[in-house]
Amino acid sequence: MNDDFAILFGYLTGTGGFVLIMMTMFWGADSFISKQGRERLVGVISNYEKGGFQRVLPDVLKVIRRYFPGRHALGTYLPNVLLLSALSLAAVNFVYWTNTGGFQNQFATGASTRVFLSQLVFDGLLKVFIVNCIAMLAYESYITRIASFGLVGCLGLVMMDVVLRLGLFLLVSAVIWSGFVAIFGSFQGDFQSAYEALPQTVRGATSFGNLTGTYIYANAIGALPMLLVVTLRILSLSPGITGFVRGALFWLPWREKPLRFLLIVTCLLIGLFGFLTAQAMAALVVASPP
Repeated sequence: MNDDFAILFGYLTGTGGFVLIMMTMFWGADSFISKQGRERLVGVISNYEKGGFQRVLPDVLKVIRRYFPGRHALGTYLPNVLLLSALSLAAVNFVYWTNTGGFQNQFATGASTRVFLSQLVFDGLLKVFIVNCIAMLAYESYITRIASFGLVGCLGLVMMDVVLRLGLFLLVSAVIWSGFVAIFGSFQGDFQSAYEALPQTVRGATSFGNLTGTYIYANAIGALPMLLVVTLRILSLSPGITGFVRGALFWLPWREKPLRFLLIVTCLLIGLFGFLTAQAMAALVVASPP
């Protein structure tokens, strides 16, 4: 019971810090959209304008196609996904560093610094980049069809993305760790030890218990474009849900700063990603042989 409480407490404090960082990152997001765009978002959030979501959707698709065009323009897609992955990893690492006592002691020597940076780049950034590259390929297709989704369909889309990203994360982790075993002799040169360590490592990571936590939450930020549209769609579907969310976040000026409001709600959904990942990893650890 104490172990479960420690995991839950770590998750809550880690995710709370993560959401605060995300809020800071997007606090001025409304300055990047037009007055007309803000008015359309307010129309959706306030539920006074029927069909408001359909009016906003073309603008969202335009942004997605410009910055993340997928296989249609890899020369634009890959650098932008890499930039998103790097910024996500940098933001979440700040949470890890502030929650880890004595973290600076790990850099007592130049060799320690090089080892850490190598791990961060060749394990962390590479992992987040590959998962984002694959998972985000389908986002334009998802967003194009989301106007026909109901509440169940939207929640199903979130769950599908969680499962896809989790599966990709575990698969890419296993491949990269196998490379570490083969090239550097990590895990005492034993492939089986590397595979057995993966579920427990990821479970601890969901509460920022180790550096892999930064990779998981950075991976979750990659879902931001899709989750933002899902959030907007859910709010457009149900006045009851919209009223509850506005009441819970009463301190946010949603009429003046609608994009900030939406992004903070979306950050809470990204926190849900961490919770679902934690539960999946807990089940996987229980099912794993001792």
